[in-house]
Amino acid sequence: MTRLDGAKTTLKSIVLAGVLLGAASGVALADEGIMPAPEGWGGYYAGLNGGYAQGTLTDGNKTFPDVTLTGAFVGGQAGYNFVLIGGLVAGIQGDVDWSFEKGSYGGPGVTIGAFDNATLTDTVKWTGAVTGRVGFAVGPVMAYGLGGFAVLGNTLQNLGVDQLQGKSPIESNITQTHYGWTAGGGLSAMVGQASAFLEYRYSSYGKADYSLAVGSAPVSLVDQQVRVGLNYHMQ
Repeated sequence: MTRLDGAKTTLKSIVLAGVLLGAASGVALADEGIMPAPEGWGGYYAGLNGGYAQGTLTDGNKTFPDVTLTGAFVGGQAGYNFVLIGGLVAGIQGDVDWSFEKGSYGGPGVTIGAFDNATLTDTVKWTGAVTGRVGFAVGPVMAYGLGGFAVLGNTLQNLGVDQLQGKSPIESNITQTHYGWTAGGGLSAMVGQASAFLEYRYSSYGKADYSLAVGSAPVSLVDQQVRVGLNYHMQ
């Protein structure tokens, strides 16, 4: 495992540990009557988010090895919450993020599909999701889990020389949309009508066809995100 992989694993562990600790603490304090019932979580909200992602691009035919993708993202979200009995909060949210996540493989002497001396570069352009959410709120603090539909816009570029046409320079640049699912959890805290959150997500974006760039097998993409953000609640 590289230092980067180790750092991402540690960061994910901290987020998940924080969510579990927050939930356990909230339950204990509620049982003892120290913290009030949830307030302000219901209704519409909207806000901004940003964070860091690490993904993996995989070719089904192993024409090239897995490519690690890393980078930041920024975007926005909007949703609606229902406050239920016993501190439970359920809701739905949609979000869209512009991504700067990318990775590459190749160089002199490397063959990828019909490309010699190939350099393959993958760039995630944007991501989106529609998720259902269930949380437990005690006063201004809420721990929650989420899951739902995920979508991603991705560009795969292959540069090199043609194996068949006199070693002439060639380029393939293909943009595809991936569809899949996402799941994760987070911890949120509210002050007045604003809330801040820390969240972890794992997303599997399924397969798409990049045959003109890398061969005949579909290419799949998975991603992990650690995100922070702010929401304004329209109470």
